Amino acid sequence: MKIAVFNNPKTGRLAVLYPAYNDASRPPGQTDDDFLAYVMSRCIPDGTTGHIVDSNDLPNDRTFRNAWEWVD
Repeated sequence: MKIAVFNNPKTGRLAVLYPAYNDASRPPGQTDDDFLAYVMSRCIPDGTTGHIVDSNDLPNDRTFRNAWEWVD
């Protein structure tokens, strides 16, 4: 599943955004990629760069999740 990550300017931490792909309010016929782009436009602050990654690329061990960083 594709998700988005971004450095949250308010907290200084990496934020992981999991779209609700099965949400009943999602417009019919909208592709997953279109829906992810829509959610990113609504949830990621202006001036902040979001990155699309596969959820399987994130570490399984979330012990140090607050220490995760995204380096461009």
